[in-house]
Amino acid sequence: GLICIKNKNELLIGDNYKQDSFRLRIQNKLIDRVKGKIHVNQEIDSNMIHSIVTPFEMDCIGKNGSLIGAKSLSLSQSKQKISADTNCYMNVIFHLSDRFSNNDNNSFYLIADEPNKINSIEHRIWENLLKENKFDVVNSEQCDLIAEKIEEKDAGKFLQLI
Repeated sequence: GLICIKNKNELLIGDNYKQDSFRLRIQNKLIDRVKGKIHVNQEIDSNMIHSIVTPFEMDCIGKNGSLIGAKSLSLSQSKQKISADTNCYMNVIFHLSDRFSNNDNNSFYLIADEPNKINSIEHRIWENLLKENKFDVVNSEQCDLIAEKIEEKDAGKFLQLI
């Protein structure tokens, strides 16, 4: 299998490499750039949105009048997990928009890489995600564009500790 050095002491082999490079790109191109400005790796739970049964983590979320946020989703998970995460994200978008924003200029992004196998179930899922109008799908290689939007919007933190 493929071997990659993650940190000085960790080796990743095979499929973990793909998953880890996905996370690393998001960390480098998005999270590290916006972590001082907006909420990063923000857990959304039932204290914020009562209909959330299990806590849901957004990669980042901020506000300047309107909301801007992103959630990463690996398409190498089970179909059920992808479906559950996507449905939960749409629920979170709806409730955050309803509670914290009084306009429709909110920008939400789903960071998901196009699967290599064109006729696979994963690729069909990815194609369906592209049709969703609650968020824009962005490849992890391009998630620095989300960071630019956050900077342009001059978004900041808005969630108080509950």
